[in-house]
Amino acid sequence: MRPMSFKSLSSFLLLLLAMPSYRAWAQTYAAQDLSVGLLTVSSQDNGSDGEHFFSGPLGTYDYNLSPRVSLDANLAWIAGSQHGEYADEGHELLFNAGIKAGWRFRRWGFFARVAPGLASFDQGIGIAYYPSTTFTYYRRTHFALQEGAVVEYYPTRHTVVRLDAGQTLTTEFDQVLLREGSAMEIIPGHVASHFALALSAGYRFGERQAQSSSPTPSAVSKFDLGAIYALHLRTHLLDQDLEPNGGAGVWGDYSFSRWGAVDVAAFYLPHDDHNRDYQDGGQAFDAYAGLKAGFRTRRFGYFAKFRPGIVRFAKTLEEEDITPTAISLRIDKFTNLAFDTGGVIEFYPSRHLVLRVDMGDDILWYRARTVIVNGSPAPIPGQEANSFLFLTGAGWRF
Repeated sequence: MRPMSFKSLSSFLLLLLAMPSYRAWAQTYAAQDLSVGLLTVSSQDNGSDGEHFFSGPLGTYDYNLSPRVSLDANLAWIAGSQHGEYADEGHELLFNAGIKAGWRFRRWGFFARVAPGLASFDQGIGIAYYPSTTFTYYRRTHFALQEGAVVEYYPTRHTVVRLDAGQTLTTEFDQVLLREGSAMEIIPGHVASHFALALSAGYRFGERQAQSSSPTPSAVSKFDLGAIYALHLRTHLLDQDLEPNGGAGVWGDYSFSRWGAVDVAAFYLPHDDHNRDYQDGGQAFDAYAGLKAGFRTRRFGYFAKFRPGIVRFAKTLEEEDITPTAISLRIDKFTNLAFDTGGVIEFYPSRHLVLRVDMGDDILWYRARTVIVNGSPAPIPGQEANSFLFLTGAGWRF
């Protein structure tokens, strides 16, 4: 895992880049950008072999909706990239498409970027044969999410040099390699988090005229309140299986300016995962409160977010007593810290209605605790884990 200092810095940059400067953009801007370059990602082989870096060619296409907002897509082929624990090896084909939003000056552009997509590996292990320990391989494809910052330099009217920095998350679900009678060989699942850096250069074509008026609507609501559906893709600590946990809740905003708001979300995940561990297990309640920063057009809003919060699990192990004839467990609730980073896109079909999609990396900090095992105290160390968090819903603007 990468240290929290990098994640905190990248989240701060996302928020900073999303803040508007209403006179910042150039009077004219390119309609489309097409560039090629090199993408480098970090990876940990087999979870214990240290950190390695893999590189490959990258192609990027931008369709610029305005000086501030672009539909952004990239396709990369990464030679020899491996995502830990033997599950996915070989060459990686990575595709992501999403939103790039921020500032554009005459010579420079500064943007935040959030882009869901797919990561496909050509040597995922399919079946393991024993005792000869031979394997069959097949392509495995996972959901992926990129989030980070983009800096662009425009040396001429039709050229662009682009630097992307951020992280790539990949859902690698657990899989059964071999099933013979009552015996199974299982590779545990997890959410892989990798630092990514790309440098590219390209051509800008087409031309559009920037509007002289502010892109922010004349009336910004003071309060927004709505209902959400939540999907939390989280690795369970006991069995190391990656499962989608769904639930429902509420969200609310208090806008203190045209570009910034205090953003709150809370939801309940009712499914009992039956994975009772010392730091997680059972149903979960999530609550987050932080800053949402960005800008609005007449119909859309584009924001970066950073929301500290908590995840409270209903059934964690506080005490266990194991004997040859019986097992006694004491279950209790336990609360962990979380940091939700990523992007928010809003659509305003009318003056008072808002539709919202919220996605990003929910960094879970499982707190250290001391439990009782067979009558003796046992310290459980803290640990950090990445997870996907998706929220979608509708609300009312007051």
